[in-house]
Amino acid sequence: SIPSIRGLVSRHRSIKVKYLTRDNQTVETEYNDFLARIFQHEIDHLNGIVFVDRVDSTLDLIAESEWKTRILGRTP
Repeated sequence: SIPSIRGLVSRHRSIKVKYLTRDNQTVETEYNDFLARIFQHEIDHLNGIVFVDRVDSTLDLIAESEWKTRILGRTP
């Protein structure tokens, strides 16, 4: 959502969704784990919400270069 910034956002691990296809067919399904997380992220975008609106605290924001060092163990 925002280049070079990372932040941890709490998401539901399982979600139930209902939507219309391009052919106007109603689909109801459940998404879990990574797919549920991504679906929630993309729905936020459609609603004009970016991840910084969802972090619990601005202290949870981190530069991507620092995140790579701390989380991935990579040096810039």
